[in-house]
Amino acid sequence: MTGGSSNFGDLATHDSHAAALLANSKVLVTGESDNSGDLATAELFDPATGTFTATGAMSEPRSEHTATLLADGKVLLAGGAAGNAAELFDSATGSFTATGELIVGGRWACTATLLNDGTVLIAGGRDSEDVFDALPLNDAELFNPATGTFAATGAMTQFRYNHTAALLRNGQVLLTGGFNGIPVQDAELFDPTTGSFSRTGILGTPRAQHTATLLEDGTVLVAGGFTYNPPGSFSSAEVFDPATNKFTPTGPMGAGRFLHTATLLNNGLVLVTGGQSTITIPEVFASSADTYK
Repeated sequence: MTGGSSNFGDLATHDSHAAALLANSKVLVTGESDNSGDLATAELFDPATGTFTATGAMSEPRSEHTATLLADGKVLLAGGAAGNAAELFDSATGSFTATGELIVGGRWACTATLLNDGTVLIAGGRDSEDVFDALPLNDAELFNPATGTFAATGAMTQFRYNHTAALLRNGQVLLTGGFNGIPVQDAELFDPTTGSFSRTGILGTPRAQHTATLLEDGTVLVAGGFTYNPPGSFSSAEVFDPATNKFTPTGPMGAGRFLHTATLLNNGLVLVTGGQSTITIPEVFASSADTYK
């Protein structure tokens, strides 16, 4: 495999941030965590010019939060802050405005999934930014853009954060892995018609900080992640089949990685890039890329 890189305008240093592709093809990048703490900064990347420009600041400093593009083109920012506040970004004005408050505050490293009816499922996370003092959550709630409010829904079967959530073709949401003291191995499904979670197949490997990508055939590719035994990354991958509710091993990546990205391309391939290879000091990052077919 061959690869290349392109140089773009300078992006402010970001860690534990969130990004969302807007309807106008720009990318909104929000929040970060640095030596001074969490920041409320936000900027826009314009692919037409290859430049980043500052936009309005969030109302709350955030890190490890979520950014979800809604059907009306606005972006919901939720979690990753000390309070319950959530907010909306409007690309037409370049500004953030407060919306309804989360029922459960904090929610660092939760997931947010846009459902077929336009609501957003916010699930799991942890109740403190400090991972050593934090407790994993199993609460879930739904954001209704029509009313700007959050409402409780059924609890997850597992307490988890740094997990993944993937919307399936049937409208259900697959949640896999995550941390619960240690990386967990189980998975569950959220059914929006009943507002409830149910256990499903077991992952072949306990994993957290991995990726889950819906493929063209309706299955889900689960790749990489973090493990405690021994601490670090691994390269294994598996595929979830909604027809059987089972995970099946598939070919491994060329390198172990966690905190990476996986993107389904227009040609059906999945591009897996970046991530971290070790937790040793200095940390080692994966500079390679993999494709899955």
